[in-house]
Amino acid sequence: MTTRTLKLISIPLAILIITATAIFAAESRRTPEWQTTLEQYAAQRNLAVIEVVRARQPHNFTGELDYPIVFPGQFEYTADITYEQPNIYQIALPYPAEEAHCALVEHSGRRKLLFVNYYSDRLWRNGWVVHYGPRYATSESMQITGQLSCRFAAIQMYCKESHV
Repeated sequence: MTTRTLKLISIPLAILIITATAIFAAESRRTPEWQTTLEQYAAQRNLAVIEVVRARQPHNFTGELDYPIVFPGQFEYTADITYEQPNIYQIALPYPAEEAHCALVEHSGRRKLLFVNYYSDRLWRNGWVVHYGPRYATSESMQITGQLSCRFAAIQMYCKESHV
């Protein structure tokens, strides 16, 4: 190859590498959508987020759990297919969740679980939803966090203290 050919190839290659690096750096700093959804809900309800854990078994979050959707209010899914809201077309959530995060939140000294789940019908409807969960440190909360494989440091600490 001649030096002219090398120069012609190296310039676009260098531009491509610089552009890809800049895009990767910008994306790595972007707040994940699940976190933005949770922060918006927590801000509206004056909740303190104590801990968030990604569920290792989100497929266990099915419609049988029956935890109500609390955010976003204008989301196109509903747990009940018969529910209708004016000017909003709603369909049943495509359970199970594809991704789930368990969030331990506190308000006025009371702790509760929230679930931030991602649903997709694999066609054109998808998004993050916040479900209202059970009270913290109850048998129900321990059961659901176990099913989803959410390992909260706060719950593990509570269990150790209660057995002492």
